[in-house]
Amino acid sequence: MIIVGANTGETSFGKPLRDGGAAIIADGQLIYASAEERHTGVKASGGYNAALAAGMVTLGAKHTEKVFLSSCCEPILEASRHEEHEYVDHHKSHAALAYYGSGLSEALVVVCDAGGNVVEKSPATRNWWMHQRQQLSIYSGRHGKLTDLGSHFLEPMSCGLGEMYRAFTYFLGWNSGRQAGKVMALAGAGERLAGKPDAADFYSFSDGLPISKISSFDPYNPSETARNFLRSVRRDDLVRAWENHRDDAARLEVAKIVQWNLETALSRIVKNWLAITGLSSVCFSGGVALNCTAVRRLEDELGCYVFVPPGSGDNGQSVGNAILGHLRIYGRAPEIASQPVFLGKEYRSNLNQIQTLIRDSGVRARIRKFEDRKSLHETIAERLFDGEVVFWFQGRGEFGARALGNRSILASPRPPLIGKRLNDLKRRETFNPFAASCLFEDKDRFFKGAENSPYMTKSFKVRPEVEHEIPAVVHDDGTCRAQIFKRDFNPIFFDLLVAFKRKTDFGILLNTSLNGSGKPIVETPGDVVKLFAATHEVSVLVIDDFVIERAL
Repeated sequence: MIIVGANTGETSFGKPLRDGGAAIIADGQLIYASAEERHTGVKASGGYNAALAAGMVTLGAKHTEKVFLSSCCEPILEASRHEEHEYVDHHKSHAALAYYGSGLSEALVVVCDAGGNVVEKSPATRNWWMHQRQQLSIYSGRHGKLTDLGSHFLEPMSCGLGEMYRAFTYFLGWNSGRQAGKVMALAGAGERLAGKPDAADFYSFSDGLPISKISSFDPYNPSETARNFLRSVRRDDLVRAWENHRDDAARLEVAKIVQWNLETALSRIVKNWLAITGLSSVCFSGGVALNCTAVRRLEDELGCYVFVPPGSGDNGQSVGNAILGHLRIYGRAPEIASQPVFLGKEYRSNLNQIQTLIRDSGVRARIRKFEDRKSLHETIAERLFDGEVVFWFQGRGEFGARALGNRSILASPRPPLIGKRLNDLKRRETFNPFAASCLFEDKDRFFKGAENSPYMTKSFKVRPEVEHEIPAVVHDDGTCRAQIFKRDFNPIFFDLLVAFKRKTDFGILLNTSLNGSGKPIVETPGDVVKLFAATHEVSVLVIDDFVIERAL
């Protein structure tokens, strides 16, 4: 039986939804998952039609037996107009992806985002925030079963952690909650500050329950929500300094306060639930789980292991939905814990296709096909050693928002100015850091307390004595979001790291997503050739066994 998990493109009352995708389970195995944006070419595309069509081609099938859908901002629909559709709970979908994808038998499961379904039995309404709705949900996962333990910030008009962070994302100058990672990056910029910023908590706690210090919010006026939070802790001075004078120091201080409040409230909530349940591991999902700084503080402060799936945002709901669908039909979860994340459609290129793409793009370039992978890796390691930036395209696309080695922009982490070069290339603010991919055997050389962490969902403290060796991937706060993995996770990319280490004694590379400014990660060879043609600063492109070098 073919089971599909997918995201609806809009609510029943017409609110457009973003970050769509589709996933396919066949014969009890997760065999495909991809974000809608990778197939439409439009960042944060909602719905699932294009992603599902690509998946069905991969599977060689013409129709699906069952599609399990999720939405948000409305009650869970009991049925749909089509018999082949069923609806599932937004937060439980996030929880299913995290728990069943972790491989853990027992864990506390935490879901935190800007909001999921309305939980009241009421008609769908455009004023969804005026009803009880999901914002932070807690589950226990024990021996293959998820149990709902409770929720926080359920009250109508309440502003939970995700909504708070979204509000400040707008307040600080970005026009989408999907830019929340920039707030996290800004909070880590500048002088390294330890401890509590100069502001009181946005949330108080009573018997372990969080209470917001503002009584209501309007999601269509997020900046006013942010102002109210700052006024609640008597920091009107920061509101005036940023909004009236665009004071960069005030902006930085606000970001640090916001990040500290998120981490502190989350840590208190999780600590309370670990004590109640007696569990010692945490599975964390929802958009807030993409905040790798908060994840690091959870592990450091609570001494627990935290698993964050690579598809923590709403794109990942497609997989969570498919898992819940499999549970409904068969009474058990599918096999996904040991699956890799390279679940997109595969594109097999030949010389004629590559030549046609290059010719049609107008790029003057030399194309070389390598029969021997070792020679290819040595060639690219040499280019990286020389300070060149490389576009790297291999096999199936990754599932999730991070660059995991099949759709990556790569560079040596050694040149201090490579980060500025790449930020200029991607038109990002200078305070945005870059992630690293590191061989498991070299993790202790570069990082403190690092573990096998292949999904790029955690950051680690960089050892001070090696910061000068890898400056391009060290954030101002002395951390690095790092992918640390063994060969079986991604053999081709692993062998490139080994080749770079043979050349430099450094088993680590700067690795960022292969996309242009405001665009999704590339999906096809044609997509990456177009990006290469438009990016004159990059002279080397690798597509599978082909190396394309721009002619000077």
